[in-house]
Amino acid sequence: MSAAHTIVDATVVHRRLRPRANAFRYRVAYLCLGLEALESAAGRWLSLDRRGLDAARGWLEAHDRFWTERLDALEAVVAEMQKGDDAGS
Repeated sequence: MSAAHTIVDATVVHRRLRPRANAFRYRVAYLCLGLEALESAAGRWLSLDRRGLDAARGWLEAHDRFWTERLDALEAVVAEMQKGDDAGS
């Protein structure tokens, strides 16, 4: 299964009141690639920390069951809510 690749346009916002007031806002763009695409995307314009990538893959594999169970439960809740909305219309 291949992941969708996209560019996400976003805004970073920060505000602090103490010890001295400070605030900023700026636009950012994130390149979102599936992990399986990173190896082929690496090259002239993208560098990879291979140890970091291996660590991320290891973490994802170790926590896959944890997140899958929670996402499945969340999908069930959303489906139940949508069913209730459809019955009320």
